[in-house]
Amino acid sequence: MKKQTTIRFVVHRKRINFGSAELRVVQLIRILEQQLGSRVRIEIEKLPRRRGLGQELWALRQKPGDVIVFAKISLPELRSRVLDILRYRGALTCLDYVDSDLRLVTKRRADVHIAASESALRKMRDLISQAEASGAPVSGQPFLLHHNTDARLAGLKVRPSDSLNAVYFGDIRNTIISASIAKRISVLNIDRADQIEDASKTLPDYNLHYCVRRMVEEEPGDIVAKPFTKGFIAAQMGAPVLINKDVDDAVELLGNDYPFLIADNSETAILDGLDLAEDAYGGPAWQEALSRMAQMRQVFSHEAIARQFGDILDYLT
Repeated sequence: MKKQTTIRFVVHRKRINFGSAELRVVQLIRILEQQLGSRVRIEIEKLPRRRGLGQELWALRQKPGDVIVFAKISLPELRSRVLDILRYRGALTCLDYVDSDLRLVTKRRADVHIAASESALRKMRDLISQAEASGAPVSGQPFLLHHNTDARLAGLKVRPSDSLNAVYFGDIRNTIISASIAKRISVLNIDRADQIEDASKTLPDYNLHYCVRRMVEEEPGDIVAKPFTKGFIAAQMGAPVLINKDVDDAVELLGNDYPFLIADNSETAILDGLDLAEDAYGGPAWQEALSRMAQMRQVFSHEAIARQFGDILDYLT
């Protein structure tokens, strides 16, 4: 039996109630505790404010061998020298970027850099290789930890229907819905975490998840990769997705020949994709899409996420 490891997830003190903390900290911890059992002892801590020496004093109190996971919402507040103090103390550090600027992997002296998607892992490795080739010092190894789905959606399954019913489930600012597209799909707009439970009551009525992403401009120079959470939700429910191929992880996880993968997010491509899905509904191409979604469930199941985190612990301890 492996020795129990103490893990501390560190969050921004004013953002503990944010939706990102609920999913990637609170719910993730539940998964790890259920799957890893006595191997881990997990706590949540609030990162002290930047002003003064609060963070440095906090770092000096950490114990050798403990694993400190800095959640995404703590990264903007984290002083770089805190990681050096933790290294001096013998604590082991992980930075969980989710959809933050990945250029930080070459600047922050952590032991592990956590990628929330296949795309992020690839970009991290490229950035580290480029930095090393230029002679720049780089600290830490990148590891994949797929983003978990919201526990409030667990158990939801698509209800049988004789026709195609497409839905966009998420923040409408992140997608493209013209007047013509709006006639073909329904929208369950979610821009706050507390809206999920109400929307989940009608979500099973839809058998195609519209996951076309508006490719939003990031801050100049930022390198960002988004987790494939919308695809994971659809897969969990047993619904295929209509998605543009430049969405992070779409091709990696579904395959370049996935039936409802469209070339871009132009209105023409989207409407043609909706036509294709409607014509294919219930037929061989539809069944193939469902099969691809079912295969994808293996990469973000609770067991898979726990294995991925276990790989991190094996490396650190």
